[in-house]
Amino acid sequence: RGVPSLTIANPYGFGADRGFYSGLSYQVDTRGGLDGENDGDATWGFGLGLGNAKKSVGAELSYTLASFGQNDRDFGSGGFNLKLHRKLAEGWGVAAGWNSFLTIGDDNDLDDSLYFATTKIFKTRKNINSAFSRVGATLGVGNGQFRTENDIENDNNDFNVYGSLAFRVARPVSFITEWTGQDLAMGVSVSPFRTIPMTINLGARDIAGAGDGARFIFGIGAGL
Repeated sequence: RGVPSLTIANPYGFGADRGFYSGLSYQVDTRGGLDGENDGDATWGFGLGLGNAKKSVGAELSYTLASFGQNDRDFGSGGFNLKLHRKLAEGWGVAAGWNSFLTIGDDNDLDDSLYFATTKIFKTRKNINSAFSRVGATLGVGNGQFRTENDIENDNNDFNVYGSLAFRVARPVSFITEWTGQDLAMGVSVSPFRTIPMTINLGARDIAGAGDGARFIFGIGAGL
């Protein structure tokens, strides 16, 4: 079956080292849309995992299609991403990545972003079927998309701290809260099917008031 997410939007310390994954998400309102428009838009991401994170290093190469043609953005515009990750111990991983190292599309506001993240999963109960049996904590630093609003406005490319907490409410359900580097996000992640590796996320970003206010988001993903 699928596994509930560890974060809503933040990168975390684990990754794919074999197989293929894909995810589709939609936000009802985009933050600071181009030309003052803030209509909803969708994104589609897909990637490939290589290597072995247990024995050496795992690697992900992915593409984020950042727009389906809304808010004056070109359909298909997006960026390529690279992530290297290593599993240090059971339930503990580290990763370093470069988001949008190559972008496509003239009206593309993706930030060229470097980041480092570590994630630790704590077993609060032995049986994973018990309520609140796991807590996943992620801490990271990054520039680009992870900068504060003030740094973005002043065009400062300083590094900033971000983090996430995921509480495994039940085996197929997690509640997630996170700081994106700019504002607060909260949501739930559900893997409802026992035999299908699918995960569904529903949440809100910019809850504390960054940008244009709270924005509701929906996502669905699968890995093979």
